[in-house]
Amino acid sequence: MSIKRVTIYYAIHKASSQLTVCESFVISLINEAQAEIEAVYLVDKGGRSPSLRAPFGQGLSSFVIETGRSLNIPDLTNPANPVQGIHFGSEETVRSFLAVPMRLGKQIIGVISTQSYKPHAYSSEDQYLMEMLASYAAIALSNTHLFQTVQQLAITDPLTGIFNRRHLFELGQREFFRAVRFNRPMAAIMIDIDHFKRVNDNFGHATGDEVLIELAQRMQSIIRDVNILARYGGEEFTILVPEISVQEASVIAERIRKEISYKPFSAKGFLFNITVSIGIAGNISETANLGDLIELADKALYDAKHSGRNQTAVRDQIPSVEIKLPVHR
Repeated sequence: MSIKRVTIYYAIHKASSQLTVCESFVISLINEAQAEIEAVYLVDKGGRSPSLRAPFGQGLSSFVIETGRSLNIPDLTNPANPVQGIHFGSEETVRSFLAVPMRLGKQIIGVISTQSYKPHAYSSEDQYLMEMLASYAAIALSNTHLFQTVQQLAITDPLTGIFNRRHLFELGQREFFRAVRFNRPMAAIMIDIDHFKRVNDNFGHATGDEVLIELAQRMQSIIRDVNILARYGGEEFTILVPEISVQEASVIAERIRKEISYKPFSAKGFLFNITVSIGIAGNISETANLGDLIELADKALYDAKHSGRNQTAVRDQIPSVEIKLPVHR
């Protein structure tokens, strides 16, 4: 659960408490993908409770969502009332129950419900005020979802779904400085598809896109969660591996190379083999920043290309540069 969402839940709860009796309070959201309703925020006199999930068709929140109407029950303990009392934290039984749908246009996205341990706590005016609040709450929660979606789009490559180059440097720079500060190893791996232009020319760019997607998935299945995989540009990918020496990174790189070269790719009805060239660099004590480390791995990549492709090459130190001074006679 994101911090921004929790902040909005708190704000909705606080506003509800200012409008009516709020001895117990729940925010429930629809999860259409799972065909369920999740109570994401539950509070009573005992404090916060863990979230709860229920399939569509069960519970009072489901009734409000299905009918699209608010529900005001004066006394849940009334024998004539078929609904059982509510418990989710406190031992005390809820008596009064008021639930209103959160609408976004014509769509219902969830339910706000407030409860009291006393009967007949909510009037028609309370219901009206909560319905007004629910409309604003729906907009706030929707904007949060949109904000999170935009954030996700800003850090991922739209084709492959892995990190983009910009986010690679954002995450990688932190790891680089941490490695420098604590004198820990870190390696960069650069991967480039050999003769990828031939794939696009012979099979079309749509086929080439499918190859890039599958390639990213294969690499993702091999590396660890703590590693940072990104599309660097075109058919070039980068993996940053903190806490890994160049030798250990070479083992990972070889696993990736063999996984790609030994197993055919299938795209748009075509079956074909591709290979990759891989460059690896480390020894961060001799690199000033993350850009230098990646540049060194890129140089190693070109070493692999010039040596015949479909192989890995390593550069574990920055090559020395001879500086010639002018001779004064």
